[in-house]
Amino acid sequence: MIDVDVTLGPGRYFLGDINIVLSKAQFQAWLNQDRPNGEVEFDDDKVAVCATDSGNGTFYDFEDRQYLVSNSNIGLVPESLWDVKESAMVSRGRILVVKEQVVFDVEDGIYYVTVDDDEPIEIDTESDEDYEYDDEEDGWPMDKDEQF
Repeated sequence: MIDVDVTLGPGRYFLGDINIVLSKAQFQAWLNQDRPNGEVEFDDDKVAVCATDSGNGTFYDFEDRQYLVSNSNIGLVPESLWDVKESAMVSRGRILVVKEQVVFDVEDGIYYVTVDDDEPIEIDTESDEDYEYDDEEDGWPMDKDEQF
């Protein structure tokens, strides 16, 4: 299992599969680096990312919000790197507004994302023997041009 602990500064972030918001070129650059986990730099911007424990699928946080994952990762992407309209993101992840800092902590397949000093958002991606993923049901994976 992969453990990650990254702290990022103030701003607006997308929480979800980084492929949803990065440009094709940026996502390909991440792939070409062998999908690094932790803090990843794109020019002057930083992204926090970690591979999910059980690959692709639909995962839920403690408030039952869904995160659609088609590239086996969940991350935090700053607004400066968003390559899609905000309306296309909200059904696939979550937009966070950070005043001071956001902590992206992953332990044993569970993501803990703490904005400022609020209660952490918890997303469980731990493997489950009964886990099944139906990509056709969720409409994933889709080409970025088809998504938006």
